[in-house]
Amino acid sequence: ISGLRGGLDWSAQQDRPATTLGWQSLQFHRIPMAAATSRWQDRGGNLSLMEPFAVPVLKGELRLASLGWHPAAAPGQRLAGSLAIAGIDMASLDHALAWPAISGTLAGSFPSLRWVDDHLELDGSLVANVFGGNVDATRLSLQQPFGDATELAGDFKLTQLDLAAITSVFDIGSITGALHGSIDDLRLVDWRPVAFKATLLADGGGRISQRAVGNLNALGGGGTVGGLQGVVLKLFKTFGYKRIGLSCVLQGDVCRMGGLDTDDGGYTILEGSGLPRLQVVGRQYKVDWSTLQRRLREAVAGHAPAAH
Repeated sequence: ISGLRGGLDWSAQQDRPATTLGWQSLQFHRIPMAAATSRWQDRGGNLSLMEPFAVPVLKGELRLASLGWHPAAAPGQRLAGSLAIAGIDMASLDHALAWPAISGTLAGSFPSLRWVDDHLELDGSLVANVFGGNVDATRLSLQQPFGDATELAGDFKLTQLDLAAITSVFDIGSITGALHGSIDDLRLVDWRPVAFKATLLADGGGRISQRAVGNLNALGGGGTVGGLQGVVLKLFKTFGYKRIGLSCVLQGDVCRMGGLDTDDGGYTILEGSGLPRLQVVGRQYKVDWSTLQRRLREAVAGHAPAAH
């Protein structure tokens, strides 16, 4: 924080005169925020905003409709308020967090936010309009938000995401169609995933490129596609598919993998459609998280991922 000016006047048991607090610039972790000014007043030990407070951030706005802080109250009751987020530019956010650049906007409404013990709980939802669809985040919480190892938790629902747009950003080969699914019980520590239950499904059909087929096969531990399918892959550039499904439950450092259906021989990741007809079957049910991340990096970099 820089250019801090003004002050806060608080007493545990008395009403105090109104105060003003502002800054020239502020950065929360790697997210920059512009200049803003807030007005506060203490009434009987509860220091509250006198009027809604807006902070410009990443071409959008973070707006506190209300916020009350009671430093002398019991743990879990010290901070409460409501928050709205509008027009946050996703590309700017991705740049700040060193994530792949995704165009779109982020908005949300949290009628209730509260500080409980050592973490911040947010009741409401956050919606990212990306890839022609929506990603809805609920049950969000931040543990140690001002510490070195901030932990973010929440559930995420994916609706009607355009696979052609996704695969143009994450260059794993071309896939068309619509993707939906969920990422539940996600936990990020210092913005890195340590646990989640993810299910991704494209069940409306579409086209998939030769390279994308190979990458899906390698992610499931299938290695190089051989036999007749291997010959077909070399002859055609794209293929029709009926369904694509992949799931991963991350616990500890192991990802438990799954797909559309399961039998003794593995789990189906891709169900082909038309001719030539392909099927991609995953062979590894348990994959080290570090190994799966390496395969994803190799796929995006344009290299054939190693299955072992």
